[in-house]
Amino acid sequence: MTKVTRFVLPLLLFGVYGAVIAGTAGQEGGYGRYWWTLAISTVALVSLLAFAAALTPRTGLWTRRAGYALAAFTTIAVLDSGATLVDRSVSVTPYIAFVRPEPGTVLPAVLTIAMYCVREIATRRAADAHRLSDTEVSLP
Repeated sequence: MTKVTRFVLPLLLFGVYGAVIAGTAGQEGGYGRYWWTLAISTVALVSLLAFAAALTPRTGLWTRRAGYALAAFTTIAVLDSGATLVDRSVSVTPYIAFVRPEPGTVLPAVLTIAMYCVREIATRRAADAHRLSDTEVSLP
C-alpha cells in the first residue's frame, strides 16, 4: 500500500462528508438547539478516517482496538440515523445520529466503516506474513 492509496480514500471520504455538512450548516434541520450535539458522530467518523489512514503492518493492538471501537460507535450512529429516517419519532441513541440529509451523511460513514475493516485485516495479514518470513523454518 503506497502513501497515495493510504491517504487518498480517507481524504476523499472526508471531503464528501465535509461538503454535505457544509451544505447543511446554516439549517437547524429540525434538531433545534441540540444541533451541536450531533457533532459527536462527526468527530467519531473523522477519527475513524484518521485511524484508517494510520494503519500499517506495524500498528499496535491498542490502536487497532480503538479503531474498532470507533467503527462500532459509527455503526450505532448509522443504525440510529436509519431508524430516524424510517420514523422521525424513533431514536435509539439520542444525539449520536448523523445530520440530515441522512443518505448524504450515512453513505460516507458506511464506506468509512468498510474501509477501516478492510484495511485493518489487510495490514494485519501483511504483518503476519512478514513475521512468518522472518522466522527460520528448518526441515529435518
